[in-house]
Amino acid sequence: MGRTHPICRKPFGLDGLISVTLLKPPINRVIYDFKYHWVTELKTVLVNITVSYLYSQGIVFSGFSIIPVPLDKNRERWRGYNQAKLIGTVLAERLHIPYNDTVLFRIKQTHVQADLKTQEERNRNLADAFSCTKESVIGKRLLLIDDVITTGATLRNAAKELKRKGAAEVWGLTVARRS
Repeated sequence: MGRTHPICRKPFGLDGLISVTLLKPPINRVIYDFKYHWVTELKTVLVNITVSYLYSQGIVFSGFSIIPVPLDKNRERWRGYNQAKLIGTVLAERLHIPYNDTVLFRIKQTHVQADLKTQEERNRNLADAFSCTKESVIGKRLLLIDDVITTGATLRNAAKELKRKGAAEVWGLTVARRS
């Protein structure tokens, strides 16, 4: 967790990644209920955990804007909301940094990542799935928000598009990560 090592850094990759905790009890249940049992009030719990972690580590994202990872339109319609947007709006308020959910969008229908087993399947599923306009990101420092990272395919592909269009810095922040 943290800044990407200079040798590992790719021109269109994440500049850093922070995952607050592992996806294990009890956080896995909280996230599951948040996403699949429509308990949207749990966004506050997830943000509180995230903010507490960031403060305890002295991590500050001043000068950044929060960008939620967009969901596939069918998935968002089924769920009724995008969990990254819900987390992102509250997190932006708590961190006192700008929030923008109109910068990055999906341009391709994708399968549910959790249903895909291999890194290759996940990367192929999300290849060229995101788009943004150059004017919306050029020179900006962006903090991509999502609830869980498994293989990193979603954040990597979103960051790739943002960096290709000129974002100065792109970090990923998730509440949890699979071990």
